[in-house]
Amino acid sequence: MIRTTLLFSLVIAFVLPISRINGAHLAGSQGVVVIFAKWIPGPEPLSVDQFGLPQVDVEMDKRGLTESELRQLKDMGLTGRIRIGRWQVEGVEKRSRVLIVLQHQLKSSVVLWQPKETDVIYFQDKQEWKLLPPKTPLSGRFITLAPDKTDSSVTMCWVEDFEGGRSGGQAVRW
Repeated sequence: MIRTTLLFSLVIAFVLPISRINGAHLAGSQGVVVIFAKWIPGPEPLSVDQFGLPQVDVEMDKRGLTESELRQLKDMGLTGRIRIGRWQVEGVEKRSRVLIVLQHQLKSSVVLWQPKETDVIYFQDKQEWKLLPPKTPLSGRFITLAPDKTDSSVTMCWVEDFEGGRSGGQAVRW
């Protein structure tokens, strides 16, 4: 009985943590950077308003739009302004990047899948969502967007991490 208890304790103390670490690594502990923004159409060429955030080196800071993202949005024919709302970083290993551009408040919850080891843009086009580039490989993790239940001028967000947990908050205010 004592020997069984001791063996069981050793398994819990040493083997289980190692298997969790290896399991997480094998399962793909890819992180993600998610930037939530709203598009305000206008006649002027497309510009980015970072809501008072200082001008940053996007590669180091991850909060602003990259040149590639801005070019893709301009190539879609967008004009006006993109306002950066919330930005969120999950995970510490290699990170995918997701830019979510909203055009208006949602009527109901939406689930968008995180990309698998690449960068994407999700663009809200009326009630549909465009994924750029199309046919991007997606992971099993998701990002949920929903109108706030207590404030109709707020879109909420939750980002799933590699362990299945979720974190989030206010994505944009309308």
